[in-house]
Amino acid sequence: MPSEVNISQDIHISLNDTLNILLSVNTLRYIRHTDLVTAIFVIGYIMVFILGIIGNVFVIGVVLRMKRMRSVTNYYLANLALADLLVIIFCIPATLVGNLFERKYT
Repeated sequence: MPSEVNISQDIHISLNDTLNILLSVNTLRYIRHTDLVTAIFVIGYIMVFILGIIGNVFVIGVVLRMKRMRSVTNYYLANLALADLLVIIFCIPATLVGNLFERKYT
């Protein structure tokens, strides 16, 4: 029974340490902007992310589902929408993190 209590206490201490580290990111001055500017960045990036995904999925869906939209030009537009979708999924979150946090070199 004492070993279970020790494990539980160790996990509790470990979780507390992790939480303290995550909450102290702002006090360590890793955040580049004020809280208001950070909130504006996050809201803007979320809007671009969601609207970009919705719009590009609609373009791809229309070209694939409607037979009369299957022209060379529309296939090209669907291909561009797919490329844009991949950029949105992989680059937008990384860019947001790069804009919010500053790297400390020692």
